[in-house]
Amino acid sequence: MINPNAEGLYYSTADFENMKKGTVVILHYNLYNKGTFVWIHSHIQLGANDWRVVGQFAYPNDVLSPEGAYLYANQVDQVCRGSGAEPVCREMPADHEGYYGENDEEVD
Repeated sequence: MINPNAEGLYYSTADFENMKKGTVVILHYNLYNKGTFVWIHSHIQLGANDWRVVGQFAYPNDVLSPEGAYLYANQVDQVCRGSGAEPVCREMPADHEGYYGENDEEVD
């Protein structure tokens, strides 16, 4: 489970709300998978049941996606790649940094 108190590690919806179109951000992830990608911000899209950051992305040594790709916001207001289960970070976290174990204790 993600530790919502890992302050400053994860991007939140607020980080993208005032971002200008065309802003380039390097995003990292390390919960279920580990990697880095470039994000080119376009806009925020609010749906009935979800919140999306819309833009384009490219993984290392890959081509830029078409515009319209999106990131989700999860239940604790962290912006995530994929289905919403992989929060994106400002820098590459150490393995398990910012995550709880099965007993709600922080994992080292």
